[in-house]
Amino acid sequence: MTCAGVLMSTTLAVAGPPAAGEEPAPAAGETAGAHRRTVAKCVTFSGLAIVATGVGLGVYANHEYDAQFSGNDPNCTMLPQGGAGVCDPVGHSRVERARLYGTTGTIVAGVGVAAVATGLVLWLTAPSDREPAVVPTVTSDGGGLAFTGRF
Repeated sequence: MTCAGVLMSTTLAVAGPPAAGEEPAPAAGETAGAHRRTVAKCVTFSGLAIVATGVGLGVYANHEYDAQFSGNDPNCTMLPQGGAGVCDPVGHSRVERARLYGTTGTIVAGVGVAAVATGLVLWLTAPSDREPAVVPTVTSDGGGLAFTGRF
C-alpha cells in the first residue's frame, strides 16, 4: 500500500461504540498492525524528505550569505579583527534574505526530525500480526518448545 493509498482510502463510517472488550475491525485485507506500520513508514519517509528540504535551505542560505562577502565586487565587507560586516543596501537585503532562509531551514528540519521520530515510534510499537505461540522443536540432539510472536 502506498502513502497516497493510506490517505485516500480512509473512510468514515457512522456506527455506535464497540461493545465492551470488542475491537473495531481493520480495513478489508489489512490487519491493524499492518495498517499502522504502513502509516508509520509514510510518516517516517516523509519526515526524511522534510529534513532533506531543511538541510537544502540551510546550504542555500549559507551560499547566499557567503556570496555577499566574496567576488570581484562584494556587497559586504568584514571589519578587521572579527568585527561585524558592513553592507551596502543590496548586500544588506541579500544577507537578511539568507538569514531568513537559514532560519526557515532550521525550523523545517526540526519539523522533519519530529516527523521521523513520530514515525519510528509508531513503526516500532505497531502490534504484531502474529499472536504469541508455543511450538514444538526437534533437533538432532533432542526436542523442546519455542516461544514465537511478539511479547
